[in-house]
Amino acid sequence: MKRAFITGTRQGLGQLLLQILSEEGYVCCGLNRSEDFDISDPHIRQKIIQDSLVADVFINCAHAKWSQIDLLLELSRYWDLHKKRGATVISIGSRAASDYKLRLSPIDYDHQKIALRSLNDSLAYNSNRYMLLEFGFLKNGPPNTPHLEDTDIRKIFKFVLNLDSSVQIRSLLAEKK
Repeated sequence: MKRAFITGTRQGLGQLLLQILSEEGYVCCGLNRSEDFDISDPHIRQKIIQDSLVADVFINCAHAKWSQIDLLLELSRYWDLHKKRGATVISIGSRAASDYKLRLSPIDYDHQKIALRSLNDSLAYNSNRYMLLEFGFLKNGPPNTPHLEDTDIRKIFKFVLNLDSSVQIRSLLAEKK
């Protein structure tokens, strides 16, 4: 039985990724703020991290300012301390980290996603797989811009999820032409 933990599942991308994981046969633990799993609270983060030792896949999707980065760093340290091996951690970044010069979003958001990418890169040679998925505009993006449909996201995510365990994608930016 494969197990997945995923943050930010109340709506949007996190909710969609939770559905995909369930369809792929994972037993899922969906975590979101409205159910008292606010990753900006250090005590809640620690509880999530401790419980996640059973996970085969951990999706770091919730964006709560710098807490998404804190969660990834603390998770990697805790898993290393407890000798967790062979799991996959997928953090959800943003096109903002790639196109920060375009000022697509507030500057703090850009910096947070750039920091997430840097931390993910620094964990690349760890005993678990750390990957970063960055998506272009989604349904809620600016009007009159090409955006990824749910079917596109499903294909991309299933591809990444089903990679051979010896393959690691450090960063993948997917956007609609």
